[in-house]
Amino acid sequence: MVISIVLFLVSCEKQEDWQTVTIQDKFSINLPTSLTKTNQLAPDALLQYQNTAKELYVVVINDPKRNLYSVLNWDKNEKGLLDEYSEQAKMGIQQKLINPNFSPLESIHINGLNARKFTVTGIKNNHRGYYEIAYVEGDNDVYQIHIWTKLDNKEKLSDVIKKIINSFKEQKNRTAKKRLPK
Repeated sequence: MVISIVLFLVSCEKQEDWQTVTIQDKFSINLPTSLTKTNQLAPDALLQYQNTAKELYVVVINDPKRNLYSVLNWDKNEKGLLDEYSEQAKMGIQQKLINPNFSPLESIHINGLNARKFTVTGIKNNHRGYYEIAYVEGDNDVYQIHIWTKLDNKEKLSDVIKKIINSFKEQKNRTAKKRLPK
């Protein structure tokens, strides 16, 4: 009887609908349809979506690799571009949050692309936030995926956040460009 009630309640929960959003033939990402497009989150972002009622925000920024070599003063003999980029970007985030608490940087693959991912909690504008951030190395760009919500929503939105990040795909049908050296 109890199992029947639980199964009934679970089946009554509204399943979230998803959409695939493709940006400038660069990448695609799957997002819940409850998120709406905005331009208020990050001026340099290629993608900005939000759901203010759920307090869930998604931003994707790209940095062309050709610009990163000099900006990062990168020495490819010391460490990989993605590792150097991730460390520099992480330091920038640390400066913007009060009492940041970072998880270790993870080396992962997202749809065949090398990536680095971490989470961070901290205070910004008097709000305690939870951020999940991935840096993804594409053929000619490094992409930053930033997803955040209030800290109280972390557990409730964790699966949605992971699904968004893991859906990222670089578009391979772009005009033929030579892959830049690593």
